[in-house]
Amino acid sequence: MLDASTRVVVVQFPHWASFAAALGRAARTAFEPIVQSVVEHVPLVEVTAPGVIVFATRGPSRYVGGDDRLAALVQSTVSGATHVAFGVGIADGRLAAGIAARHAIQSGEPLVVPPEASARWLATSSVRALLECVEVIGAVKGAAGVGVPGADDIASYRDVVSLLERLGLYRFGDVAALSEADLIARFGAFGRDLSR
Repeated sequence: MLDASTRVVVVQFPHWASFAAALGRAARTAFEPIVQSVVEHVPLVEVTAPGVIVFATRGPSRYVGGDDRLAALVQSTVSGATHVAFGVGIADGRLAAGIAARHAIQSGEPLVVPPEASARWLATSSVRALLECVEVIGAVKGAAGVGVPGADDIASYRDVVSLLERLGLYRFGDVAALSEADLIARFGAFGRDLSR
């Protein structure tokens, strides 16, 4: 399992659900060639939801000469396998890498957050980013514990984001200013995950 401090690559296709809906039954296998294109360079990947690929950078990054080169390789490889919009993000932990991937979708270029800079980089991001990255982080701590996040998981994230905003905690930096004990007291296991 990839923890919050592990350097992670997230490849995210934000419109995969609508793309897959248009394909109908063929959607079941449509993502496989994209995953296989990545597996040619990185043997151990995780598909956390349709349209989301996650893997640790440690070995692959060293092999190709660093995170920037790895991001460029993944961008090039996936671009060769599909014409569907996607983003590649690298950061410390799934959440930061997922948010980086969402930013990369807009720019069309991979986004690499420097090692040990993810907390500072995330501090200015809106807590609403949790909703955009539920496919990335929801598979780790979803209601079922594993697998693709379902409606209950998404509703849980919406409830947490709504409560954070009602408490005046609009940015991850606001949340980070709270103690882990306070977050756990209010949000339970989810609070522990937020503190990381």
